[in-house]
Amino acid sequence: MKNFLVLITLFLPFLALGHIEKGTWKGSVREGVDCFMDVGDQSFLDDIHHHLNERIQVKVGAIEYMVKHPYSIDTKTGTIDFNHDIFEGVVATPTGAYGIQINFVQSDNFEGPSGFSVMEHDWKTGFKEIVICNSLKKVD
Repeated sequence: MKNFLVLITLFLPFLALGHIEKGTWKGSVREGVDCFMDVGDQSFLDDIHHHLNERIQVKVGAIEYMVKHPYSIDTKTGTIDFNHDIFEGVVATPTGAYGIQINFVQSDNFEGPSGFSVMEHDWKTGFKEIVICNSLKKVD
């Protein structure tokens, strides 16, 4: 019985992996215009169910991202960690990149995305565009 309790204690954090519910999420930009994020499948690298391996397919407009929690590697303290409050992903282009950062909320009332920012950065021309979408709600 004691061994069972130890196993439950060790694996409990991984039973409630934060994820973004599949479907369409709707929010609005500052000007009041609707913005959308389509969330697809969740997977784990090498089939290891761990926050560091979590991947989620997300599409905004025509751009498809594979998002993950950003890593934090601290060689001074010897820790490897992640930021559970953010998912992010990038898509390279021949002259720059598209990026997304999704803000993730964990509270007693809600666990899920609260908003996202998408960015286009063309290194060659210097063009930069950022769109911030807030107040996300799942619509399907």
